[in-house]
Amino acid sequence: MRPLRRPLCLFRLAAVAPTLRRGFLIDPDKAWAPQAYVVSPLVSSHSVHPFHEACTPERVHAWREAGLSVAAWTVDDPQRAHELRARGVSYLITNRPGRVREALRGHAPDAVGT
Repeated sequence: MRPLRRPLCLFRLAAVAPTLRRGFLIDPDKAWAPQAYVVSPLVSSHSVHPFHEACTPERVHAWREAGLSVAAWTVDDPQRAHELRARGVSYLITNRPGRVREALRGHAPDAVGT
């Protein structure tokens, strides 16, 4: 799928199903600013999905202030999961759900997407 088609599909989906939750995956191999500050606000109604290394405290705060949940990917390290949870990341996308879930026991359940 060509790069412009992905956000365009979400934009068209918003037109036909405005109540459907939509989230935009930010590609770390493409320019950050246009994706995070132009495309995502236009097509995301529920969440933004950055690579975990892009989840700075300032960015997470800005997304949360905009009313978006933050779903960081790919978080396989338990220590990193704790750091992201402390920053306000809503969901963690991981290849090691059992390991990350166990490490976060005792924290709010929305910290790990299941």
